[in-house]
Amino acid sequence: MGATRIIQDEYLKDMHHLSKRFHKGLANVENVVRVYQMILKLTGLIQELTKTIEDTFAELVEDQYLKPLKEAETSLSKYPEVVEQTIDLEELDRHNYVIKHDYDPQLEALAETISKDAKNLPKKFIDLGTNKSGVFFSTKKLKRLSEEYKEASQAYSRTQSTLVKQVVGIAATYTPVLESLNDVIAHLDVIFSLAHVACSAPTAYTKPKVVEKGAGSKASLS
Repeated sequence: MGATRIIQDEYLKDMHHLSKRFHKGLANVENVVRVYQMILKLTGLIQELTKTIEDTFAELVEDQYLKPLKEAETSLSKYPEVVEQTIDLEELDRHNYVIKHDYDPQLEALAETISKDAKNLPKKFIDLGTNKSGVFFSTKKLKRLSEEYKEASQAYSRTQSTLVKQVVGIAATYTPVLESLNDVIAHLDVIFSLAHVACSAPTAYTKPKVVEKGAGSKASLS
């Protein structure tokens, strides 16, 4: 039972939400990264699932789950490469989902300009006044640097937005594979949830008998 909980907790999360956002064209860079993180776990899911199979059900599990999971892993094999080439993964710890500076020459040049302007503040200033918030000051050079910094920052944001759309667009081409993967994972989640309930039930779980619609006796559920 422990193995099934590990699989549910580690591997069977958020796929439906993510594939739905890609299908509706609502995905963003964070969603692209979440899919990337899930793809990296696919191998682990396949290995864990393989370890939990009893010989009696090996063929069934292989056909229903392992085979489509392996096919999805193969189809998505290039996805991590796309993400690692375009998205700054070092910024994830700070919850920043941004494009790498060096991915695009224009973005890299703007980043260098912003960094340079931020460092080149003059040492002498003209005092413009003081209030409770502090001292306000400026110089002609500081004003020019401020304007350059603002223009570069705005251009950087626009370039980031354009590149984000491109990266999300590339990721969206994998939507059919993600939807198929979601179907497999959703089915697995149901099966493991049922297994958990059956093993945790205070009395022995009895498999219900399913009959054709209209056949058998009727029961009222209230």
